Amino acid sequence: MTYQSNQFSQKYEIIDFEIFLKSDCEYDDIMLGRIDFFEYLWQDEAEVKKFIASICFYIFNIYNIEDMLLLADSISGDLEYVASAYNIYCNEVGGIGSVAIIDDFNLIDEPKDFFEKTQMIKYFLAKTIEKLQIIGTGTLLFMSKALILDLNKSDRIYLINELLDINCIPIYQDESDIVLARNLV
Repeated sequence: MTYQSNQFSQKYEIIDFEIFLKSDCEYDDIMLGRIDFFEYLWQDEAEVKKFIASICFYIFNIYNIEDMLLLADSISGDLEYVASAYNIYCNEVGGIGSVAIIDDFNLIDEPKDFFEKTQMIKYFLAKTIEKLQIIGTGTLLFMSKALILDLNKSDRIYLINELLDINCIPIYQDESDIVLARNLV
């Protein structure tokens, strides 16, 4: 597996990225974010961006988990599901700081099989973690469905095992999905 991981690191080591953050008009404590990973290619004597992956997320700058639950619920049921799982995990401890929840993970550069897709997700998720640490985010949360929508049980287990390598931990599981977390501080 190390060889395959190094193969992806070498393939994508010169990837550029852009982070877009936009304040929510309705709620001051929420920011909508997106990280685009791309490389520059020369086509017809012009430099063109070739997009490889895009990750959409929300950052909650909240110090009360109850407020985060209400705000997440106002955005979508999936975000509320993740926030609720985090609430159960934290046992309602106050002062949580800023929390990012991944809403959507798109691989534009289509992999050849599930194992390559998993390695690409792992690589770009690790890069996203680095970038979110830089902007001062405290915790990253996401559902496995946000990474790959339709997974059978064995594929989900494989994906979770790969994400354990980058210190993401499962914090909640039910029959429909698994919520993972990563402390960024």
